[in-house]
Parts: sequence; structure tokens; C-alpha cells
Amino acid sequence: MRRIPRSILVIIGITLVACSSGSDRDASTTSIASGAPTTYPPLPTTTMASVPTVLIVGDFLTRDTEGLGLADAIIDIGWFPLIETAEDRSVAEGADVIENFRDLGALPRLTLVSLGAHDACLGAPIEETQSNIARIAAIADEQHIVVWVNLQMKDCIARARAINATLDFAAATTNNFFVADWATDAPIQRLEGDGIHYDRAGSEFRIDYYVSLLRMYGSR
Repeated sequence: MRRIPRSILVIIGITLVACSSGSDRDASTTSIASGAPTTYPPLPTTTMASVPTVLIVGDFLTRDTEGLGLADAIIDIGWFPLIETAEDRSVAEGADVIENFRDLGALPRLTLVSLGAHDACLGAPIEETQSNIARIAAIADEQHIVVWVNLQMKDCIARARAINATLDFAAATTNNFFVADWATDAPIQRLEGDGIHYDRAGSEFRIDYYVSLLRMYGSR
């Protein structure tokens, strides 16, 4: 049997020791890596300011503005509009709508009301209209503001004035219930021949009027 020279054995031994040391370093490295955290704290997030919401409950006078850009005009000033209109909506029906929003916990801080023209021309007892105005006025409290756009009409004038007077009384006796004096502020020459509806320019003026009310009452 041929013997392996001692010098070669020494070289092999040194090589084995070196490999063993390298393996130890690898194991040490693996051990450190395995100790790294497996979870990390969440990245910081930013919270966007909520967009204020307005509920608009109206009859044909508001409905006539919808096709002319009412919602867009409100969105343009940073508000989100909830627009609830119906052609022949009475004050009683409008009160039902607002109360439903309240009962569902979805009533925003600001509500604009444009009702009463149907009641004025329908001939319903004024006492009934007054009772339903009171229902809506009762919505106004520390958390909710109600702004009612009153009536300007060339027809059913006596009843329109009676409704406006009822609104003024409610505003004088109810916190956070306000009357926007459309009867004075609106261009009466824009009323059409029926004395109730407005022409296009009158409806466009009404859009600007609603926007001005949001600017006026939105920060309260």
C-alpha cells in the first residue's frame, strides 16, 4: 500500500479546517437573519377631510334647476348634494322625506327646503300646512340647521303670504331654523305667465341662490 506523504496530509487538514470555519460563518449569518422581525409597523397614513353634505328637499321649483347644473354648481364649491325633488311635492311629503333621513341617521348638518308652492295653489287648509312646517322646523337643533327658501308668486298670493308668515314665525321661535327671503331677493320679472314657474334665467338665478346659502350657512 502506497503511503500519502505527510506534507499532503497537512495541506488536506488545513483545507478541512478552513471549510469548517466557513460553514460556521454561514450558520452564524443564517442565525442572525432568522432573528429578523417578521412583522413591521404600518406605514403612516393621511386622513382626508370629509366633504360636507347638504340635503335639498324641494318641489318643481328645485326640479327645474336640476337639468341646468344644480348638482355641479354645488360640487364645484366643495359640497356633496343630496337632492330630493318631486313635481307636486307638498310640505307634508317633504316633512316625511326629511324625517326619514333623520330616522336613518343620514341627515346632514345642513338641509335646504324649497316647499310650499304646491300647498299654496292646492288650496289645502293653512292649518295643515302650518302643522307640517312645524314638523320640519322641529328637525332643527344643535346638530342640524334648516334653511327654508320662502315663496315668491304672482298666483295664489294670499296663501303664499300666509305660508311665508308661518315660516317667519318658526324662524323667530326655533334655534337653527332660518328663512331665506326669496320673495324679496328673486327677480320677480322672471316668473312665467302662470305666476309660479320661472324661466331659464330665473332657474339659473335660483342655482346661484342655493350656492350662496351654502356659503352663508355652511360654516355654522
